[in-house]
Amino acid sequence: MRQYIIFLLLFAAACKPYQDPDPITDPRIVNPYCNDPSAINYNWGFPGVPDNSVCTYATDLFAGNYIWRDTVRDGNGDAVSFDSVFATVVKLDSIHLNISGRCGYTLKLTADRFLNLVIDSIDGDGQKFCQPNDTIVGSGLKMNFSDTTNFILNYDIISDTGSSYHESIFIKQ
Repeated sequence: MRQYIIFLLLFAAACKPYQDPDPITDPRIVNPYCNDPSAINYNWGFPGVPDNSVCTYATDLFAGNYIWRDTVRDGNGDAVSFDSVFATVVKLDSIHLNISGRCGYTLKLTADRFLNLVIDSIDGDGQKFCQPNDTIVGSGLKMNFSDTTNFILNYDIISDTGSSYHESIFIKQ
């Protein structure tokens, strides 16, 4: 009988569920850090307390008023025309932005945390731009985090009469 009681006690002890220990916290670590992977300052200041109110997004750095200096190049890379217009870059959310100012169209773009831009594609064929039969495809970037004054955008405008390659620089006003 004694053997059965010992066996039952060992069996009961073996079936006790495991409990995780309480997490170790250090009260000295109180600095906030961004915990959103789409932010450019993701995990800066870690370890600390997650606080997404301190996040900075690429769209924050691109937003503003610019002079849009556009150069059209021919097949040999020679400049064939120059144009400058006033442009406004508007942040829509943490990764999307709009550029307005050229020929009454609003250009839709996506920015990533590495300061790269891509002109959004609509139906996989590019985005309508300036003329009803024109589509625009391209990409751009901001050269570094500390340069808040400009960014570049290179794109092709494709129409039923051909295509043109554009190199643009946006200079913040």
